[in-house]
Amino acid sequence: MVVVDILSIPSFNDLKGEFEVELKMEFKWKDERLNVDGLEKKTNYDPRRLSNFWTPDPYILHQRSLFSASIMKQSEALRIYPDKSVKYGVLQNVRVGCDLQFRHYPADSQTCSIFLISFGFTEDVVKFVWGREVRLRYHGVQGVISLDNYKDLEQHHVSNHPYTHLGESPKSGLEIRLLLQRRLSVHVTQTFIPSAMLVCISWLSLFIPPDLVPGRMALCVTTLLTLVTMFGSTTSTAPSTAYLKSSDIWMFGCLFTVFIILSEYCVVLYLRGLSNFPEEQRKDLDKSVTAWKKMQFCDAKKTSETLDR
Repeated sequence: MVVVDILSIPSFNDLKGEFEVELKMEFKWKDERLNVDGLEKKTNYDPRRLSNFWTPDPYILHQRSLFSASIMKQSEALRIYPDKSVKYGVLQNVRVGCDLQFRHYPADSQTCSIFLISFGFTEDVVKFVWGREVRLRYHGVQGVISLDNYKDLEQHHVSNHPYTHLGESPKSGLEIRLLLQRRLSVHVTQTFIPSAMLVCISWLSLFIPPDLVPGRMALCVTTLLTLVTMFGSTTSTAPSTAYLKSSDIWMFGCLFTVFIILSEYCVVLYLRGLSNFPEEQRKDLDKSVTAWKKMQFCDAKKTSETLDR
């Protein structure tokens, strides 16, 4: 029988796909071979004597690191009961890997599991069962665990299930399932609202007369460069994936909108140039004829003066 309390989640690393969790675990089993003659009540023993007893062999699947909390000695306890039951409790910090999916980032939710599985004994020898539901404990009382990038982890976000590890031979196990929902407020204020405002500013350039080329071009190009910088900053802080995330699609949409507005203005300038080309050509021809007439008049005047002399 297994009882687990989650005391805290000190860190959750999206980039590495792992999280650290502080667990208080209790294992209780019965060994009929124990000699408990004269034992009238439960008795505490030195946990270092655990090696003298038969024990199950649980391990945590996808475990990256594990260490026991201690000050003067390891935080563990060993207790023997008159009915030949053995109870072992330990406090451990475990770093566990989690298969994270970021297709809906930053409006994503993650489901991370902690699997406790028998390493060597098959299911017919050792079978893990839950003693009670997994509880969140904060300062010794049932409460809520706060996380940095995710919403507070409450009791209804935690569930425990039986689990069978399939391999060459089935092995008994247990699963603790955590449902984590990302905090969206930070991304709304730092990414979505500013980028939407920049797109709206680019729309205002449509009300600027086409003749004001420097002002309209400066507004569109500055908006486009600002969005590119924001997109680079967002990408550098977001988890790296081989597929598009929701945040990437949003930023691409903003960039494409500003690009379309800038392209529309270039097309307008080009069409205005085509419509004004015949008139400009006529004006140049008139100027050339006028200059030629003036030149002919000057030559005729010089010739008349010469004849008079």
